[in-house]
Amino acid sequence: MGSLSPTSEQREHIFDLALVDDVPCIVAAKALIPRAAVVVYPHEWVFETLEQARQHLTQSPQLVSALSSLIMSVNVIQGVSSEAVIDPVQHIVDNLPRIAFSYQITSLSADGETEQVKTYYYCIVSDPFGPAVIPPAADGTTPMLASFVFVDQRTMKAYTVLFPGWIKQNAENEDGFFTADDDDEDTIPEQTVITRGPLLAFQPIS
Repeated sequence: MGSLSPTSEQREHIFDLALVDDVPCIVAAKALIPRAAVVVYPHEWVFETLEQARQHLTQSPQLVSALSSLIMSVNVIQGVSSEAVIDPVQHIVDNLPRIAFSYQITSLSADGETEQVKTYYYCIVSDPFGPAVIPPAADGTTPMLASFVFVDQRTMKAYTVLFPGWIKQNAENEDGFFTADDDDEDTIPEQTVITRGPLLAFQPIS
């Protein structure tokens, strides 16, 4: 079964929407030291099939409203006009490749001999600056924030993490942790355009 998790706690937004050369962009709302630019997004809406997604949407007007707003935000960043919607549920299903991502969990069968792979699809619903809104870096360029999906094996809850992937690893700090010395040199200036690393986008499923 898919799951519809509760809304995450409200937190301070470190990103903002701004025009850069007349193009809508996601930018740093303030100067960010590396540790302040690590963002963890709980996977708030998770599903395994389109039938399950439709069921969730039909049962939750709040989810439909949140996802409709997310699509409009993505439209702004991508320069796509938002048109009148007749069927909100179908509109969301049609736009899942633009707002949803996927990840896989591999486990062993009961006999321990066969690998079983299960695919989950998810959306970050409540954060106005989630991974669907932050654009991926253009081909051949380094993203401002690298990305990965983390699954807590204790609870099986999943999270998408964005972090400053461009920060060089200090030769004297081989474990890769941020240090106080990194902060001044590697601070992300206010109004810096934010891009993210690749995430596995939703693909049409049955």
